[in-house]
Amino acid sequence: MTRIRRKRMHCNNKELHRKYKTKRRTKDLDQIQHDLKPENKGRLLNQPEDEDLPGLGQHYCVECSSYYADDRSLQEH
Repeated sequence: MTRIRRKRMHCNNKELHRKYKTKRRTKDLDQIQHDLKPENKGRLLNQPEDEDLPGLGQHYCVECSSYYADDRSLQEH
């Protein structure tokens, strides 16, 4: 009688790899250049408050497209 293998079964799980790959996806360069245009930059900096985002979505860095908790951490960034 042999033992059933129960560990190391995630190595060929392609769905798991795709999930982690798209989880950390950032914006492409053309999307960032589109956001840096004056008409789009003003819209991104003056967003309505959103409870799901850090700092209610009020502290947004356009260059790296990320939200920060307060203005101090945005300036340090």
